[in-house]
Amino acid sequence: MFKTLTEPKKSGILFSLFILFYLIFTVIVSVVLVMFSASDFFLNVFSPLCYVLAVVCVFIFNRKLFDSKITFFKSEKTSFKYYILALLLAVGMLFSLGSINSIFTDYLSKFGVQVPSISLDLSSPTKYIISIISIALLPAFFEELFFRKILIGSLKIDSIKLSILVGLLFSLYHVSLSQFIYQFVYGFLLTILALKGRSFYPCVLAHFINNFLVLSLEYFKININFYSWQVIVVGFVFLFSFIIGIFFNDKEEEKKESLLEFFSYSLIGIAICILLIISGVKAC
Repeated sequence: MFKTLTEPKKSGILFSLFILFYLIFTVIVSVVLVMFSASDFFLNVFSPLCYVLAVVCVFIFNRKLFDSKITFFKSEKTSFKYYILALLLAVGMLFSLGSINSIFTDYLSKFGVQVPSISLDLSSPTKYIISIISIALLPAFFEELFFRKILIGSLKIDSIKLSILVGLLFSLYHVSLSQFIYQFVYGFLLTILALKGRSFYPCVLAHFINNFLVLSLEYFKININFYSWQVIVVGFVFLFSFIIGIFFNDKEEEKKESLLEFFSYSLIGIAICILLIISGVKAC
């Protein structure tokens, strides 16, 4: 039965399963850490374990339900160009849209919506290194493995339309209203990068660089005014360079599969993410 489903339906089901597993493991890990009176630092450190386990479970279900083979460390050859583009994307996003989260948060507060902030404890070299592994490295690999490899798989859908939907799912998955715009744009562009480069590894590099820079700027107390027009201009120069490079001399293959099927079978996961976002928002 499951093996005869179309690729868009399979991908939609995998997203819903991923969110379900992620929610289950998040509850379990949170309960255990609360029982041991763990600090916020440990909550941040162990939270990546939840989506790592979720990806592993999706990987197993993909083999059992759909008989689809996905090798974790399969060699995906791609042009070095796409790794350069990954660097341009990471720096461009951070510098051009680095202030969008706080701007959007302030905008929501005008309508009586208070979005909880996230604080990171980087008070020692040990905590900094641990955070690099848990907040930069693990998300870079496992999130990209799921969203830019397992999820889009062998889908034959128009790259722009598919990237918009995957960008939306990527943003919802982070269940943060303040980060919604940034994560959507980043998820959209990362998906474009994966589809054009036919590999998720450049996306891993871009994802890691972005998270690494955020942590390093905080740890080394390097103050960059992301509201400064000079910083924003530099960011957009990098970002536009990425956009020009990613579409230069590109030949689009014919796409036939249904995006609606992908979306409809993702609805359970989408609904859970929306409920989690709403539950984390407080009225002023």
